[in-house]
Amino acid sequence: MAATVYLAEAPSNIAFLKYWGKADAAAQWPANDSLSMTLRNARTETSVQRSAQSEFYFNGHKLSSQDPFAQKAMRHLAFLFDMLEETPIHLRIETKNTFPDSCGIASSASGMAALTLATVACLLEAPSWDSLTEQGISRAQLASWARKGSGSACRSFWGGFVAWEAAAGPASQRAYPLFPAEHWRLCDILLLISIAPKIISSSQGHLTAWDSPLFLPRLSGLPTRKRAMLEALATQDLSQLGPLLEQEALEMHSIMLSVEPPICYLTADTSAWIVQVRRWRQEEGLEVYFTIDAGPNLHLICEPAAKPALLSRLAQANAQWLEDEVGTGPTLCTRR
Repeated sequence: MAATVYLAEAPSNIAFLKYWGKADAAAQWPANDSLSMTLRNARTETSVQRSAQSEFYFNGHKLSSQDPFAQKAMRHLAFLFDMLEETPIHLRIETKNTFPDSCGIASSASGMAALTLATVACLLEAPSWDSLTEQGISRAQLASWARKGSGSACRSFWGGFVAWEAAAGPASQRAYPLFPAEHWRLCDILLLISIAPKIISSSQGHLTAWDSPLFLPRLSGLPTRKRAMLEALATQDLSQLGPLLEQEALEMHSIMLSVEPPICYLTADTSAWIVQVRRWRQEEGLEVYFTIDAGPNLHLICEPAAKPALLSRLAQANAQWLEDEVGTGPTLCTRR
């Protein structure tokens, strides 16, 4: 009889209040709280099944055991075996993204979330969320385990708008939902400026944050910005949230640029598009705001009413983009 295949789909998320810098890298303890919006279309699809030998496929290609991506996944699998007190077994893992990876669109977040969910479900033979709950595995527990593979993966376990709270120590940090997807149907148009892999990974970049002379001032101001963002999310006020998104994104990149040697993910095209987006807003009244993760690509945040006009302008400029919106979180199912 063929082994049951456990299928997990986990979404990427776009941070509004950014996670950059760690208070404890080994414990994946962030230096500050963060807030994010879960996406709907940018997802990682991962299947896990018991097998006669360990195999790892990424976007349809079998990876060798020496591949860095496969090695990172295998380290996380070893961690999950340990957490579940399970004897390591051979697994066949297939994973693919619906969006470009390694270019600043949080593919590690969705990837580690999907890998964690599918693997735990396979090891516990849990075909559904309800079955996991019956076995004492909560969504919060899965988020905590996924965080060990990629910090921001913990925010991908809920839909809508999510918080990751650093708290007073590594053991007390937690991720939790703030508002469901239906609370505010924001759109995210991902402007693809470059899909080339990053020269410096986010994991490496995080380690440099404390070297920036701007980092401690940033940390001191984040609680005030967080409160303002939470108020804007609660009241669905884009005119309040939007400027905070832009300020936060540019501040994060100023930390990267002020270390030695500087880390520069932004390009001349990124800067040109920032100017263009602000011109549309200021001169034409198109209410759209940008945020940027650790890469050159802009996430253009707007409400559904503004989306047609925004897409029209992007088409006129011969831009490339992906359409997304606030999503409902990960899914789990099985097949034979």
